Formats: sequence, structure tokens, C-alpha cells
Amino acid sequence: MLINFENNKESFGKKGDMLRKLYNLLSDEDNVYIPETLVLPLEFFNNTIKERLLKGKNKILTPSEEQEILLEIRNQFKNKKIVVRSSASCEDSILFTNSGQYDSFLNLTTDEEILTAINKTFYSFISSNAMEYYKINNLDFTNQGMAVLIQEVAPVKKAGVMFTANPITGEDKPIIEFCNGLGEDVVSGQKEVITIKDNYNNIPKILNKLLKIGKRIELEMGVPQDIEWGIDENNNIYIFQSRPIIINKRNLDKLQKINIPQNCIIGDSISNGITIGYIRELKNCDNSEIILQSGNLTSKDLTTIINNKAILLQTGGYLSHFANIIREFNKPAIIIKKDQTLNLNEKYIIDGYNSCIYKLNDLTLEDKKKAYWNYFVDLIYNGNKTYLELIGIQNYKFMAKNERNKFEILDFITANNKLYIDSNSEILEIEFSSLDLLNNFVEKCSKRSKGNGRIYRRK
Repeated sequence: MLINFENNKESFGKKGDMLRKLYNLLSDEDNVYIPETLVLPLEFFNNTIKERLLKGKNKILTPSEEQEILLEIRNQFKNKKIVVRSSASCEDSILFTNSGQYDSFLNLTTDEEILTAINKTFYSFISSNAMEYYKINNLDFTNQGMAVLIQEVAPVKKAGVMFTANPITGEDKPIIEFCNGLGEDVVSGQKEVITIKDNYNNIPKILNKLLKIGKRIELEMGVPQDIEWGIDENNNIYIFQSRPIIINKRNLDKLQKINIPQNCIIGDSISNGITIGYIRELKNCDNSEIILQSGNLTSKDLTTIINNKAILLQTGGYLSHFANIIREFNKPAIIIKKDQTLNLNEKYIIDGYNSCIYKLNDLTLEDKKKAYWNYFVDLIYNGNKTYLELIGIQNYKFMAKNERNKFEILDFITANNKLYIDSNSEILEIEFSSLDLLNNFVEKCSKRSKGNGRIYRRK
């Protein structure tokens, strides 16, 4: 039932198939290892597990299957600590990362822990979060499957993630993030990590070797890679997985230059984009807000991520599962320091392109107008399709400007179910699917604290 992937051609899901490629690719590298792995392959899932899952059975494996699986695990790994990992057929692709959407489990020792982890990993294939992800990306999950990887825990002292290119700019500049231990804090995005970016002149030799391995994997796979790795006390390198990076490319052609206030808050951008709105702590956020993430929001909170405008993070780094999902859904996101003072009654501009945030009211009237232009253009060109559908945007067009339709210097105006945003040279017309959705969106964009009035008008 369990298969060793080294000399086998069965399908082991995206993660398992990639590990098999890496095992063959890196076999000539000294002191570089792929963890020993047993696999419950896709064939077992498709022929046996899928039907049980869809019927809602609480216990997926039969007693005889459990006994056989445990016997093979103990024969292979004895009493070593075990890792159980998902390996779906629809994750880790150039279009869909599925980053952090399925379950994996570390440091398992007892038979009960191992069987429970396998059961939960299979069930994560049809979790509410996974189903939401399939819906968002128009994936037919009935044509997909889930293999399960069972590995020994590698004896690493530090671990992390390496991107062989910058996921924000697309530049051929690698980024490494790591921490002590198994690296779970790096991929979870919940704690502080050590980041090496741009300057590699004085890094340890072992990390230079890791960079070379990363480049070798990238050249073999043909696209920049997201690689999870670990290093033990003897400087042996372990490669746990590799998958394509989704580059957060943006169309910037029509964005206008704004004079950014000197008192802006500088952070580290982990996802490009620009938006305008009120900042809300996670527990108080509503749809179409800017979320201040305080450690509780994770890559599995898909609905919250998609339904809101942007995210300010206070923990984590560039390369976590959470950061991957934010970039995949084209949400502006910036890491800021925990001691930053933010006024929840003020409207802010989150500028992922320039890694800063600042108050809308700190801009001149002309720059406010440009800010709204940039916000709407970025939303139209680069916004997540599901979010655009949620707020009701149906169509758009740019129109040349002349004296007859030259608007006053206002942020935007509405007419019927269309929204008009003014720039110095042209007008952006956005059509909504209904007047109610337009009004709801405008109210979110335009409401201010008492006494400040509105920033739009109807024709």
C-alpha cells in the first residue's frame, strides 16, 4: 500500500512527484538529502479513499488498512519521529499554489498520532477552506486527488524557505528566510524570522551552497522556485519541497506619481498594489476594509483575505504560506512595526509599490485625486477577479477627456450604475452590475468621520 518513491513511476501528487525529481536531480550533490519518504499514492486515493470521503465517513481507513500502513511505517522508520504531509494533484502549480490550504503534521510518535494525521490530511482535501479555494479558482475537485507523504523528521537545527527570485518584483534576486528548529514559524507567518535579501556578500558558506542548489533546481524546472529546506548540525542540507513561485506582476502603465508625505510609515512590502480605506483590527473588520493582522489571520482565512482590500502585517516575512496566498489573490500587503501608531478614524493609503502607508488627508487635493485614480486603476487592472465580482464590477473603459466632460477636481462621480474617476488626461468609467452594488461600494470608499462630508457626487 505504501510505496517508496525512489524507483517507482506512480503518481504521488505534485509535492511527491517533485520530491522524486529532486531525489534524482540532487543525487550527485555531497551532503544534500531528500528525506526518506513513503507514499500513499494517488491511485489509492482515487480507487479507495475518495468515495469514502464524499460519503462523509468519519473514519477513512479500515482496521486492516491501518494495520498494514503502520507495519510498513515501523519497518521503514522504526521508532523515529514522523511527518505526515499532503500532496494533492492540484497544488504547487504555476497558476495555483494552494499554499497552506491542506493539512500536514510534524513530530508524530505514537500509532494513534500517525493514523489521526493521515485521516486529517485526507479530510483536508474536502475541508470548507479547500472547497472555497476550488470555487474561487474554478477547479473541479472531483477530478483531483490527494496523495499522502510519510517521512522521518530530519534532524535539522535551522530551517526555512528560499525563493530563487523576488516574488514581488520578479527580479532574479533570491530571498532566504529561516529560524531555529523545523521552520514551521517561517511557513506559518506567525513569528519573526531572519531574512537575507539583496546582500549576500558575508553569508555563511552553507547558505551560499543553498543558493547554488536553488539555482540548479530553478534551471532544471524552468521557472523560479519556492524551496523549503533545513540544515543539521553537520551542515547537511535537506530539501523538503520545491514548487513554482507566483510572481506578483502588475500593470503600472496608467498609475500617476503622487508626492508621498514625509511623515509616512515605511514598511516592507510583501505584495504589490495600492488601496484606500480604513484600517480595522481583525476582530472588528468588515468587508472592504484594510486588515491589521495581529497574528491570528492565516493562509486558511481565504474569505477574509479576498473580501477585504489590503493587509498590514506585524509578524512574519516575505515567503510564508500566508504571504503566498496574499500575492496569489493580488492584495496589497505591507509588514509594519508593532509600535506604529495608527488612527482607526482616519482613511489611509496602503502603497505596496513604495512600501509605505500614509493618511489620505495628508495629501493635497490634486494628489488625493491622483490617489483615487491609482486605486481604481490598480483595482481594475490588477485586482482579484473574485473580489471584483463580489463588489459588482462588471466592465470598464478609458475615455479621452475634452472640455465638455472635464470634471471638477473631485475624487469620483456616479451616474446610474456607472462610476467615473477623473485624471488630468482621461476618465475611467466603471460599470457595476447593479445600482445597489455601486452605492454600497461608493459608501465604503467615501464615508468619512463626522463633519468631513462626502468626496463624490452624482450627476
